[in-house]
Amino acid sequence: FVNAWKGDRLFSSVVHSEALAAWVADLAGWPEGAEVLQDQVWSKPPRSGPIAFHRDTAYMGEGVVTLWLSLDNLESNLGPLEYARGSHLWPPPPYEGYAPSLFGKKDWHAELDKAAAHCGKTKPELVQVLVPRGGGSVHDGRTWHGSGVNTSSR
Repeated sequence: FVNAWKGDRLFSSVVHSEALAAWVADLAGWPEGAEVLQDQVWSKPPRSGPIAFHRDTAYMGEGVVTLWLSLDNLESNLGPLEYARGSHLWPPPPYEGYAPSLFGKKDWHAELDKAAAHCGKTKPELVQVLVPRGGGSVHDGRTWHGSGVNTSSR
């Protein structure tokens, strides 16, 4: 769900953290600072499907950076966030990088494969984000990312 900060004090304290905003701005090279465009909670219940590969710029525009924080200890079988290594440097696809269906898609790599072919890549290297609860990652909005099926019972 979107805008969790409006209903939870802990989420609000994280979303409105000046220290976190300053850290993201520093990473992104933004001397004027950073502000939150949107907060979002993703839940991957047991046996839930994948989230299709996409680029955040397709949804939020150019110049966006995503900070992702995990609420659980992540393992491969949970269907964690995955990045296509170096895809933030690929030329823009002839389309936005929008996935027509983010959820439950059988061919959840389809848009990534098209983008890779567009820049002469045959098989992009995928990197899973396996972090402990409270860990996370930061990615450029041009980065292709998605997540696989949660094959676990948790």
